[in-house]
Amino acid sequence: MADKNTFRKWLSIGTGVGIEISGKNLLVAATKVRPGGIDVLGVTTIERFAERPASEWANEYSDFLKSCAGKHLAATVVLPRSEIIVREIALPGVKDEDVPSAISYQLDSLHPYPEDDVVFDWARLSGPVVAVGIARKDLVARYTNLFAEAGVVVSAFSVSGSVLYAARRVYDSAPVTGFAAGMSRDGRVEIYGESDAHPLFTNAFDAPAEAFSARAVAMALSELRLVPETEVQKYERILPSPRTIDATIPLGDYALAYAAAIASAVPRRAGRLNLLPLDQRRVNSKLVYIPTAVLGSAALLLLLANVFYSDIEDRRFQSILQEQVKDLAPASKKADTLDLATRNSLKRIQLIDQYKRQSQADLDALNELTRIVAPPAWVNTFEMNRTTVTIAGEADQAAGMLKTLDQSPLFMNSDFTMPLGRGADGRTELFRIRTTREMPPQPPLLQQAQAARPGTGAGPVR
Repeated sequence: MADKNTFRKWLSIGTGVGIEISGKNLLVAATKVRPGGIDVLGVTTIERFAERPASEWANEYSDFLKSCAGKHLAATVVLPRSEIIVREIALPGVKDEDVPSAISYQLDSLHPYPEDDVVFDWARLSGPVVAVGIARKDLVARYTNLFAEAGVVVSAFSVSGSVLYAARRVYDSAPVTGFAAGMSRDGRVEIYGESDAHPLFTNAFDAPAEAFSARAVAMALSELRLVPETEVQKYERILPSPRTIDATIPLGDYALAYAAAIASAVPRRAGRLNLLPLDQRRVNSKLVYIPTAVLGSAALLLLLANVFYSDIEDRRFQSILQEQVKDLAPASKKADTLDLATRNSLKRIQLIDQYKRQSQADLDALNELTRIVAPPAWVNTFEMNRTTVTIAGEADQAAGMLKTLDQSPLFMNSDFTMPLGRGADGRTELFRIRTTREMPPQPPLLQQAQAARPGTGAGPVR
C-alpha cells in the first residue's frame, strides 16, 4: 500500500477551483495540488448571485481567477445538498461498463420525482458498492444556464459528499474510515461520514444553525453503525491540511469549496459524481497531464518488458508440464473417475439434508423477527427469501432496531431502505428495513438448485 500511495502522490498534480452554492451566495476557493502538499491560492464570496445581473458578479469571479493566475480553470460546482439525492447501492458482479444500465433499471425506486425527470451519475466506491447522485433536470438546467450566462466555465456539478470523498483520497487511496463530520449553516445540519457499513454517507437535516442537532447526529451515527459517543468533527478536520494558506482565510467557512477545488485539480479520484451533461463539461489545461503521460509511458515500457520475458518462461515451463501430464494420464483418469463418483454421492446426501433443514430455518427466522419486533411495534409488510428479509411497519423507536437485528445470530447487515418517517398519530416512526439472513454453509449443488427456485415470501401482515 505504501508503494501504491507513493505513486499516487507523485501523480497528484493540478490546479483547480471549487464553488459551493450556499443559499444566496457563492463560496469560491482555488487550490494548487502538488506531491509536496496543497496550496490555497485564495478564497472569495460572491453575494446574492441569483439576484444580481450575471455580468456583474461574473466580473467578480473573473477578477478572483486572475488574482490566482487561474483564468483558464474550469470549476467544480457543489450543488445544494438539500436538492440532490445520494444513494449507495451494491451491484455485485456488474462491470463498470454495465453499471449505468443496471442503475437505470432500478432508478425509479431511488427517487420520488416523475419518470424521466431526473439526471444521474455514479461512482465506484469499494468493491461492488457504487454511489449514485440524482438531481432534477430542471435544477441542473437552471444552474447550467445561470453559469453559462455569467461566462463561468464549469467542469462538474457535484455534491458535498462526493467532493469530500474525492478530496480525502488525493494522496491516499484508502484513508482512515469510521468517522462522522458535519457542517451547520442557514438552519440546516449536513453530516458526512465513512464506515464499513456506508463507504459514503451524506444527509442534510433541518436543525438550529448554532449547533448540531442531537437527533440528526444520532440518526447519522446509527446509519453509519458507529458508537453513539463518536465525535462529529468539522469538515475542515477530515480534509488534507493545506501546506500554505493565508492566515486570514477561515478555512472552515470554505471547507466544501476547498474540497471541490482539490477534486477539480485532481479529477480522476474515486467517488467523484458529475451531474453536468457530457456535452457541457470542460476540462482544465492538458499541460497538467504531461508528468502523468511521461510516468505512464515509462511504466508501460517496463510492463511490456516484463510481459514478454514472462511469456517465454511460461511457454518453456508449460512444455515440461505437458510431457509429465502425458506420462501420468492413465492413472490420473482412473482416480478422477472414482473421485467424481464419490463427490456426486456426497452432494446428493448434502442436498437431501439441507432441504430438510430449510423449513426449520424459515420458522426460526420468523420467530426471531416476532421477538425483535415486539408490541407495540407492528409490521404491515413482510418479505423473506433464502438470503434476505424485508419488513416495514411502525415502532416507537425504530432507529435501534438495526442494532438489535444485527445482534441476532440469524441476521446481519441490516439497513434502512428508506428514511424514517412519522406515523399518522405523530408518535410512532415508520420504517422499512432490509436485513441479510445468516445461513449455514451450503453445498454448491444446493446453491444451484436454489438459484433456479423463486424466493419464498409473504404478503402484508399485521
